[in-house]
Parts: sequence; structure tokens; C-alpha cells
Amino acid sequence: MTTNDVVNQEVFYQLAVMALCAGVYAYPFYQMDKYVRRKGYQSPFRLTAFTIMYVLSFTAGWIVHVVDPAACMNCSAMSHPEHYQEHLIWPHTIRFLQNYLPTSFAIMAGSAAVAFLMPIRRRRFGARQTKIPWRLLSRLSVVVWGVATVVGYVFDAEASDQFKLGVICWSLYGTFAYYAQRIAAPSMSRVLNEDPRAPVLYLRPFDQEDEVFAAVSTDQLGELQIPVRNPRAYRHGVTVEEYFATIIQREIGPFIALGDPQDSIPPGGAAREYCDDESWQTRFRELAARSAFIIMRPGHSDSLRWELSHLRDTGLHPKLLVVIPPIRRWYERIGGDRLGILFDSTVQDWKKLMHVANSVGLSLAEYPGYGSVVSFDRDGRMRTLKRGLTKREEYVTVIRSYIAGDDRSESRRLLDERLVH
Repeated sequence: MTTNDVVNQEVFYQLAVMALCAGVYAYPFYQMDKYVRRKGYQSPFRLTAFTIMYVLSFTAGWIVHVVDPAACMNCSAMSHPEHYQEHLIWPHTIRFLQNYLPTSFAIMAGSAAVAFLMPIRRRRFGARQTKIPWRLLSRLSVVVWGVATVVGYVFDAEASDQFKLGVICWSLYGTFAYYAQRIAAPSMSRVLNEDPRAPVLYLRPFDQEDEVFAAVSTDQLGELQIPVRNPRAYRHGVTVEEYFATIIQREIGPFIALGDPQDSIPPGGAAREYCDDESWQTRFRELAARSAFIIMRPGHSDSLRWELSHLRDTGLHPKLLVVIPPIRRWYERIGGDRLGILFDSTVQDWKKLMHVANSVGLSLAEYPGYGSVVSFDRDGRMRTLKRGLTKREEYVTVIRSYIAGDDRSESRRLLDERLVH
């Protein structure tokens, strides 16, 4: 084995360890982020901070190894052939592990300790306000890109470096512009006052409202009125409300939701009202009775249990429609629901929703499959209206057909009465 072969093999082992740690640490950091979010830290910087710590968790150990004199990372195979011998591969790999693993684990453990020790934030009610000038920051990102482009042209900078800087600047622009758009979004009361049509109420557990529902193209982001946050991405993940908001508002009625009191910025999609702990149930009763229909994706929480129980007790449950995400991932296209049962959290969320729904008198059966729309009859039994939907227009077509159906469903009867009055 030549010295170059030894170098390549050592580097391969090091990269394999880093890749393994990156995969193993992803889940704990994801859970840390969810845990801190439940404590009320919903600032956009929360995810940024955890992303930085996650990257450091599997890169800082390599930096420690580089500065270790015994590792001789500055030694080349040409100048120090005695350092790159076949019998030294494993001693060098063990040395790397001794430098790498304690450092990476310490960063992960430290992040977990900080997440655990952070106090629970006070819940806030009323309109959301922020002191961060998101719109100004979005414009500054464009200015920085423009100045950097001119400077790069004058000093003959590498085109690849300018491209990378452009991607960063435009990513920041898309992110900041979206935050500015969300903080300026109209409130629920304003939307209901300006649009006389019956609204569409959105239900979800608060700690699941950021979960991706569908993957869309860059062109589709424009249709959804969402700025591009990652110019290099081929597909972009969007939530339930981001996916349906524009088409529901255009074709059916105002899209509304009760807001999470711990929101720092209203999520994109439904217009929100932030009620206090004493009034939110009363407000929900009013909105549920007024709505054309109620939409949700599989989820579970104590508040959701109460909402479902109220719908069942008042006979409003035929208004409830559960939407299942369309196929988003490569293994879903190949293996369908069989692989989704193993890897997709939606399947697990469905099982938990099934338990919650059954406990309040709504009968849910087994998972209906990707791209499904599920309703309930008068007796609370599950009805799968359609399966295999792939576009939001298809979902809305099914929903509109259900609302305007000839079966005189409870949802249709209530909507007819509202139109008459």
C-alpha cells in the first residue's frame, strides 16, 4: 500500500465517523428544538442556534484533531512518508476518535443541558409585535449582495465565490422578507370583517404546526406567496396552512385559526387570533359554528382532544376534514404506505389521532394512505373521500364537492342555513 493509499484510507475513516455522528446527532438536536419550542421560545433565531450547534457537534472535533500536534495534520505523504505507513492506520484512527468523540459529544450534551435549563416563557395574548426590523434586514441583504458583486467584479473575484455569496444573501432575503410578511399579516377579526363568506377553521396541535406537509417547486412557492428561502433547493417544504392558504382564501373563504400564545411571529398561512386561557374555548365554539368546514392533519394534544369532543357533542363533526400529506419522499414513491409506516411520522400521528378521536366518539380506522381526505358521517364514522391526491387543487376539489354534495350531510345543511340567514 502506497503512502497516498494510506492517506486516503485514513481520511475515509475520518469522514465516515463524521457522517455517522451527523446522522446520529440529528435526532437529538431535532428533539431539543421541539422541546425548547414547547417552552415558548419560538423566535426564528432558535432554529438557527440549534442548527449551528448541530453543525459544530460533528465538525468541532475534527478541528480539535487538526490542531493536535501528535496528529501531524500538516504532514504530507511526500515530506513525511514515515508517518503514513499501513501499520499506523488504526493508531491514527484511534487518535482521531480520541480527539473527535469527546468534543462532539460535549457540544451535544452542552446543548441538551442548556435546552433543559431554559425557563418556560410567559404566554402572550393579543396581536404579535416585534422589535426586529425584518423588512429592513431583507433589503440590506440585497444591498450587501449588490455591493459584493460590484467589489468582486472590480477585484476579479472567483465567480464561484460570488455565486456562493449570492446564494447566502438571497437566502437571507427570502427568510427576512417572509418574516416581515408574516408579522404584517392581517388579524382574524380584520379578515372576517372584510370577507362575508363562511370561514375555514384550521385545527392542529401547536407543537406540530411547523411540520412539513408537502414539498413544492420554486415556481409553486410564488403561487403560495412564499419567498424562496433556499435558492439552491429543488423542492421546498411547506406546512399545511402554507400549502392551502391561498387557494382556500380564493375559492372558499377566509382561512383562520386560533394562535399559539407562545408565537413570536405568526406562522405563514391562516389569519390568527390570540386568545387568553379563559376565552379560547368560547371563541372556538363561535368559530366552529360559523365555519364552512374545519380542516386538520393528523396530530394529538389535550386541547385538540377537547376540540374534537366539542365537535362531536354539538353535532358539528361532519364539518371536520382530515387531510393526509401527498407523497413527498423517494421511498414513499417506491414503497408507498408500507415504507411510510416505518419512516413517516404522519402514520404515527394518525395512530395517535385515532386513539384521541375514538375516545371522544369519532370512529377512525386504519391509515387511509398518502394524499387522502377523510370526513365523518352523522354517526361519527370515518369516510375516506379520496386517496392518492398529489396537488392542492385536487384536495380543494374534493373538499368543495363534499361541501356541495347531494347527500345532505350535516356540513351541507349547516352551510345552507348560514347562506339563507
